[in-house]
Amino acid sequence: MSPLQALKELLNDQFKSEDGEVFKASPHKGLGIPEIDALAQHLPGQRLPDEIAELLRFASGFDCEFFEEISFTNVDGFALEHFFPNIVELTGDGLGNFWLLDIDYQGNWGPVYYTCHDPAVIMKQAESLTDFIQQIHGYLRTNEESVFGQLYEHKTYEIWKQPDGGFITVEKAKTSGDRILKEFADQLPPDYLIADLRNKPVGAGFAWGKYYSIMDKESRCKDLPLWGIQPKRKGFWSRLFGK
Repeated sequence: MSPLQALKELLNDQFKSEDGEVFKASPHKGLGIPEIDALAQHLPGQRLPDEIAELLRFASGFDCEFFEEISFTNVDGFALEHFFPNIVELTGDGLGNFWLLDIDYQGNWGPVYYTCHDPAVIMKQAESLTDFIQQIHGYLRTNEESVFGQLYEHKTYEIWKQPDGGFITVEKAKTSGDRILKEFADQLPPDYLIADLRNKPVGAGFAWGKYYSIMDKESRCKDLPLWGIQPKRKGFWSRLFGK
């Protein structure tokens, strides 16, 4: 299914608000060819996939009883640019947490990630924009019982509680039979930690804030979902009291 088909299914449905009022989602105005061409100039390869251009001609986003409006055109960058250098900021929850669509250096639109600051984790939310729109559709229908609701309400805490925070050490990665992982580890200082979300399912993630990452020191392996972070070294008093 294309993103446009998923959006049309959502727009044709109707839902009930918490107050019991029936509502429908409303699309934002679509873009003309000059606007689509201008948007493409801000993206890798200066191109848009055909199915995304088709979507944007129909609607540039939509409003519904979600946290904030959903936009397909917000490509102005994000604070975690070392994690995600090329993104579409799709929406936020109004609490400082956001959903970002990752774009590779060829201009292909990839998975959607949830960036949360409390707890400070990055989670794979959806495999594609189509999947994300379908998740929103399910959330509007059944709220917490939906896939989106379960991921948003519970999964981030599970990721935070992982004993290793979802990371592996550089030392361990260097002994891996995975060539890409090993070569990436060989490029990193020995104190770095590695987060690997390649071929991981929706709901997988890592606690980027658990080890007090030094911001602007993150390293990404090309445009793969494979990152290295440099933990902040603990001071004397922190080591002494185990904090």
